[in-house]
This record gives sequence, structure tokens and C-alpha cells, in this order.
Amino acid sequence: MSGAMLQAYIPSVATMIVIAMGFLFNNSRLTDLGTNLNRRIDDVVTRMDRIENRIDRTEAQYGRLESVLIGKLDEIEARLHRLEDRG
Repeated sequence: MSGAMLQAYIPSVATMIVIAMGFLFNNSRLTDLGTNLNRRIDDVVTRMDRIENRIDRTEAQYGRLESVLIGKLDEIEARLHRLEDRG
């Protein structure tokens, strides 16, 4: 290989090396982006699960309160019937 041919190939080889490095760098950044997105999606799913658990607990509490309230209303209704029967 002569010096002239070597001088002709050096710029194109250098350009290809720079392009390959850029490609690898962007590929690693895309992998990092995918990892970060997956982590954030997992965080959102975890938060949604917590919210669903809170909703379930709140519904259970309201169910118990509803039962207590119905019981009290039944007691009041029974008292009212007794008062009506007396009068």
C-alpha cells in the first residue's frame, strides 16, 4: 500500500469509527431510556395498587358503617312503632 492510498483511506476510516462510536453511544442511551421508562411504569403500577388497596379498605369501612347505621335506624323504627302502639 502506498502512502497516497493510505492518506486516502484514513479520513474514511476515521469517519466510520466516529459514526460507530456515535451509534454505540446512542444505543446505550436508548437502553438507559428504556430502563428508566420501565422503572417509572413499575412505580406507577405500584402506586395504582396502593390506591386500589385504599379504595378497598374505604369501601369495607363504608360497608361496616352502613351496617351500623341500618341497625340504628331499625332500632329507631322499632322504638317509633312502640311509641305509636302506646298512643
